[in-house]
Amino acid sequence: MGKKLCKVVAYLMSAILFGFYILMLVRSINPQTTDDYRMRYLDDGYFYDQHDE
Repeated sequence: MGKKLCKVVAYLMSAILFGFYILMLVRSINPQTTDDYRMRYLDDGYFYDQHDE
């Protein structure tokens, strides 16, 4: 009984981790940025054409 329970827990944990991985993959492809983050990004000047070289 204990061995079967361990197997079920292991499969459950792997399913949760796989779901988390897929969620992070989808979020990295289509990021949902907030307006505050966007304005901070612009204010700090992360764009290459704004840098003096």
